[in-house]
Amino acid sequence: MGSVQLVHGDMFSRPCDLIVLPASTGGTATPFVAERMRQYDIPRPLPGPLGTVRITRFDGGQHFAQQVAWATSVEGFGSDLGAIERAGRCLGEATTQEPFPQNLSAPLLGAAAGGLEPEDVLDRLTAGFLSTAAREATLRVFVLARETYEVLLRHRDGLPAADQPSAPVREPLPAPDDRATARVHVAPEPVRVFISYHADRPEVKQWVRALGTFLRGNGVNARCDLWHLMVGMNLQQWMQNEITQADRVVLVCTEAYAKRADDLDGGLAYEIKQIRRGHRGQERAAQIPAGGVVGGHPQGAADLPAALPVHPLAAGRGRDRAARGPARRDPAAPGGGAAARRVHLGVDCGLVSRELSARLPAAPGVYRFRDAGGRVLYVGRATNLRSRVGSYWGDLRDRRHLRRMVPQVTRVEAVECDSVHEAAWLERNLLERSKPRWNRIRGGLEVPVGIQLDAAGPRVVHLHAPGAAEFGPYLGGAQARLAVSGLDRIFPVRYTSERLDGGLRDLARIRGVGVVDRPAFLAAIAAVLRRGAEQTQAVRDGLALLRDRASANLAFELAGRIQQELEALDWIVAEQKVTRLVAGADHDVYGWADGLLVRFRMRRGRVDGWEQRACSLPAARKHLELTPAEWSAFAARGAELARRLQ
Repeated sequence: MGSVQLVHGDMFSRPCDLIVLPASTGGTATPFVAERMRQYDIPRPLPGPLGTVRITRFDGGQHFAQQVAWATSVEGFGSDLGAIERAGRCLGEATTQEPFPQNLSAPLLGAAAGGLEPEDVLDRLTAGFLSTAAREATLRVFVLARETYEVLLRHRDGLPAADQPSAPVREPLPAPDDRATARVHVAPEPVRVFISYHADRPEVKQWVRALGTFLRGNGVNARCDLWHLMVGMNLQQWMQNEITQADRVVLVCTEAYAKRADDLDGGLAYEIKQIRRGHRGQERAAQIPAGGVVGGHPQGAADLPAALPVHPLAAGRGRDRAARGPARRDPAAPGGGAAARRVHLGVDCGLVSRELSARLPAAPGVYRFRDAGGRVLYVGRATNLRSRVGSYWGDLRDRRHLRRMVPQVTRVEAVECDSVHEAAWLERNLLERSKPRWNRIRGGLEVPVGIQLDAAGPRVVHLHAPGAAEFGPYLGGAQARLAVSGLDRIFPVRYTSERLDGGLRDLARIRGVGVVDRPAFLAAIAAVLRRGAEQTQAVRDGLALLRDRASANLAFELAGRIQQELEALDWIVAEQKVTRLVAGADHDVYGWADGLLVRFRMRRGRVDGWEQRACSLPAARKHLELTPAEWSAFAARGAELARRLQ
């Protein structure tokens, strides 16, 4: 016999193993449910007889449910209490079958569209579920309306025992602060434990199976992939859901497990990240023992092979059952004795720096740091992401404000950009929208400018109004002016005017240019500003030749000036798409890699948002199809880097 809880709120607000949704016999759903179907990519219900339950995988669940159950509870404009009880029995039976869902969330089936009384629905749903449910299973019945919730609380406590459907345990009415989780029927709720291990040898898997069997036989709801991971399930979603709902996480510390945990290697890396991050970033110091087997038989708690001091570890939700004090080791257990190692799952700055620096590309981009609660601490840009991020764990004596920030960093996210100029724009856009605590200024120090090209040649203009510039935008007025100076050095448009004074006329004659050259010069400059490869390379070669000639003539100041113009030219012609001169239609850009969906938010011609979340490929396809072709490479690269940093 399991238990049933009455909860006031939205059942999509907390994680569960299986979420129950109402449907009609014709395969339709209410507008509220239909909206959630669109939001979370829930598969549509199928037509079926009243009282049936169909369970499928919840690929779009975003880590709060592994399965979705469609309960056919309405026929036409009515329902039947017998069908509600049959649905409850079906849900209870589901908890005794693989993958053994323990926490179920359901609404008052048939009480809204079916017209049934909420008290009758609660009674019959409870009776059906408790008659077939596994001992450790819990059905949470969610009620949105506060008035209905209060009525059900009074009904639960006020009816005589003989009128209750399954002889519940009688308790006094709970205090107001405790009513959100008041049990309709109270049964002992076993501790839920997730077993994390690495099966590098067959005997390890046998040992874990024996440990899980031993725990389940002694009243602990032990869960691991040997029993609860089904074929076709999203592995990352399953791991995060299990860790989030676990009261405790048992780490089976073999030598191979400890090494992969330290190196964040393979699929175990994602699992370790979730254990470290815990439930919504809440940290709880806990001492987690790994169970032992001697001679093939599971031993008691005193014979566990290792005690792991985890600091800090968010090992579960709700009840804090930290077991403090060391447990003695069992040399016969896998990884026991000298082979057993201690794994530090807290904020290890050296590990963050060493491990993530190797994963980052030696390319320009934008990075951001998050703390254990998922809050953004800092956003920055880099010419070389690998060296820049690694520098934060070096000597920070000249950056005292960062010395207090770095110990808080538990996660690093990054986007590789096509150029340093693009990275500068992306950083500016992100900071203008939201300034994290450790960033000193909102936006950036560079001034946004554009270049206007007319008969007099190119000139730098400020972007004070739409249409003020023909080319751009560019960050940094000084850089833009140096680039214009370099273009004028190669294409001297000012010497092609029809009205030149004596000195300019002589200079034009010496350089061999005249009015007839103006159209060609203007066309060449426009081609360079449009990033034409051949024209841009010709200007680079011309400036490099003039620089080398000045250096050979010992005109080092002139050579230095031309070198600055060359670098400025590279700045303004570099690939940059995150900020547009003319704002087009607002849209989002998506990239996907190995269960991770990355979204870039384009608003008013600027990418000012960057998010990432777990998502299955079927759920991501509809987003990827909307991504413009010009953004595909950028988005895919961002998703792949996000996957490497998980």
